[in-house]
Amino acid sequence: PDLRALYEAATLFLFPSETEGFGLPPVEAMQCGTATVAARGGAIPEVCGTGAELVTPTHAAEWVGSIRHLLDDPQKRQTLDARGRARAAELTWTIAGDRLWRVIEPML
Repeated sequence: PDLRALYEAATLFLFPSETEGFGLPPVEAMQCGTATVAARGGAIPEVCGTGAELVTPTHAAEWVGSIRHLLDDPQKRQTLDARGRARAAELTWTIAGDRLWRVIEPML
């Protein structure tokens, strides 16, 4: 509950990790409707899709520009919030289990 409250109270969620196997924190933030800026690296682009603004992890100017743009443009931030929620809704444990089952079932 505490983590959810932090995500929901945040204006932005920043995820600068250069390499991730999946990237659960950005999905959690997007699920809570928090505009997310994440590093373009590892699995993050595939996981976040259009639900987050993706920037080069080592380019500070890109981070600053993205953060400023989202803070200065509430409409853009709201649009990203909505896209993030929609993307996170596609990444549930039930959906993941169903996909895995579709792969495994024919092998049984």
